[in-house]
Amino acid sequence: MLRFEQIDANPRKSLNGKILLFANVKNERHLLPWFFEYYRSIGVDWFFIVDNASTDGSTQFACAQPDATVYWTDDHFIISGAGGARWFNELAKRHGAGNWCIHVDVDEQLVLPRIEQEGLPGILGEAKERGYEVLPGFMLDMFPESFEQALNYSAGQAPASASPFFDDDFLFVGHCSAPYFWVHGGARGRLFGTARGWLTKTPIVWGNSIQKLNCHEVTGAIVGEPTCALLHFSILREMLGWDEGLARSRIESTRPFTRQRYNRYYNRFTGIAAGQRLTGEASVSYESSEQLERRGLIGRSKKQIQRSPI
Repeated sequence: MLRFEQIDANPRKSLNGKILLFANVKNERHLLPWFFEYYRSIGVDWFFIVDNASTDGSTQFACAQPDATVYWTDDHFIISGAGGARWFNELAKRHGAGNWCIHVDVDEQLVLPRIEQEGLPGILGEAKERGYEVLPGFMLDMFPESFEQALNYSAGQAPASASPFFDDDFLFVGHCSAPYFWVHGGARGRLFGTARGWLTKTPIVWGNSIQKLNCHEVTGAIVGEPTCALLHFSILREMLGWDEGLARSRIESTRPFTRQRYNRYYNRFTGIAAGQRLTGEASVSYESSEQLERRGLIGRSKKQIQRSPI
């Protein structure tokens, strides 16, 4: 049983044929000013926020936004399903009918071809005319060159200004469930030795008939184009909150099967804090949606997808 309490006092206008955004928040006050500003600028009409018992002022900031409905819960995040899928499904069921539903994290920047010029209304209007139900994409891990660059970030600033790099070494392969492809690659595997799969995302869904199975896959749907990217700034967020002593205590208190992964993160962040650079041979500085489209990472071309046996 999901426990949501609506805590905002905002009158909600009629929502039909609109672009709605759904996001989970947990102590992300430093990113929220940019988050709301960016998504308003590309055409989001209304925000639905699930605040997971924040203690840093995120709750109050979200409630102060005139175009946001804020639900509060102290349920453990694991109850939300993989990546908040259950929470999204519930809120889309309540509010999503007849609307485009965008599901992103606060540390993710949605980028589609010509998003700077057309915004979401033009892109999604065309998708609706074509009968598409889902526009898929993938998570593009962004990172700064160094700890020094990360620490130049200040609240409200676009995170790409302090974390502008990504590794362009992706492989797109066919898959049996919607959105029918997986994406492998990116910086996290190189930097932290973690698995390089599970980057596929389904951030754009029409209406409330499509269910998220997790943050990567959905129930059967008409999957369309253009594909998108979610610039993912979790490495920056982790670096801004880095505390060596706290990190070590978390490693010692975690489950044995995850301790090895956290140890890799700890060792890498300790090295970065000592002056190591994060950039590698495949690293590229982000410029625009046109750059990603030119590199075959987003857009209408399927040439980058290599079909493989399932």
